[in-house]
Amino acid sequence: MIITILGSGPANSIPRTGCRCDLCHDARQGTKSARTRSSIFIQDRKSSVLIDTSPDFLFQAKRVGVKKIDAVFFTHQHADAVSGFGDFISWCQTHGESPEIFAEEATINYLKNKFPRIFKIPLRPPLRKGEASTPLLLKRRVGVDFLSTISIHRLAPFGCVKIGNISVESFRVNHGFKNIPTLGYRINGKTICISDFDGLPPRSVAYLRGAETMILDAAMWFGRKIKGHNTPKEAIAIAKKFSPKILYLMQTGHTWPPHNIAQKILNNYARKEKFKFRMRLAHDGLKIRI
Repeated sequence: MIITILGSGPANSIPRTGCRCDLCHDARQGTKSARTRSSIFIQDRKSSVLIDTSPDFLFQAKRVGVKKIDAVFFTHQHADAVSGFGDFISWCQTHGESPEIFAEEATINYLKNKFPRIFKIPLRPPLRKGEASTPLLLKRRVGVDFLSTISIHRLAPFGCVKIGNISVESFRVNHGFKNIPTLGYRINGKTICISDFDGLPPRSVAYLRGAETMILDAAMWFGRKIKGHNTPKEAIAIAKKFSPKILYLMQTGHTWPPHNIAQKILNNYARKEKFKFRMRLAHDGLKIRI
């Protein structure tokens, strides 16, 4: 299985227009400091899964050569996670794809309001306890004459969905906003993907146990803080509790130094703290073989 970091950056991509800071200057040289909005693509020989449709989806998909998507899982309804949905639907039309879509009801409602021409039918009531999951039909219209259907599923946390041989378990994470429910994902029982969070509810802790690979939000540089996100120190502290083989830091934002400098500082921090797992700063296009 290969996990590709389509985008490793924050809500506003790097470089920022008109900014002359060291990070943005380095990013303009075509280095790994250049970061589009966060999104993850997972594939094995038969199946493929996308996590979030960022505003940069079309660019990201073309850059890494995405040809097939069997399912899309959304983390939450913030614009950097969902606002590429219209472009994604256009991509589906062009490539003849009809992936299944999984999202919490609040995220579905947000998509329905933001993309009213795509959603043409009312949502069904929430499932009762014990009731089997039934796909909803989502009508999509791109251009004047194109009309077809794909399926969309209400996704509840603490469940598991299998897409071919790829198992996707969802769990609740704290993202600083009570009205923005947010999910993390565990892939095939061993890989943790949490792009946006600043804490874990007690029930979610078990999902990180036994993880070999962690991809965690570290949006703010050491000593800086923003609501709903971590610093490297906080992400590392979480990893220390569960001892993965490797930790990748993503969602890295404008407070960070240029990529190569940041990686050296992280390496020095790792030697000082003497933790056993490896740590790497994620970058756009990074491929992780699991």
